[in-house]
Amino acid sequence: MTLTLGDTIGYLDGTGAHLLVSSGGDELLSVSVGVDGSGGPVMKGHPVRANAATLAAATGRHAAQDIRQCVDAENLPDGEPDIG
Repeated sequence: MTLTLGDTIGYLDGTGAHLLVSSGGDELLSVSVGVDGSGGPVMKGHPVRANAATLAAATGRHAAQDIRQCVDAENLPDGEPDIG
């Protein structure tokens, strides 16, 4: 399943969320959040998956804007990513 945050793309894998954030030039920041547990099957609207995606988005914004000062970091929108 795909994960998008503005122009940033990623994917969902089980209860993990993975974003690839452009840091300018040829570099990408890879942000992954995984949540382990035995809560039954994970479906599109499952809260664990949505919360992992939201945490990955917040971490990607923080890493791009505050840690790496990436060129296009200001273009990362606030809020939750879209799960599709």
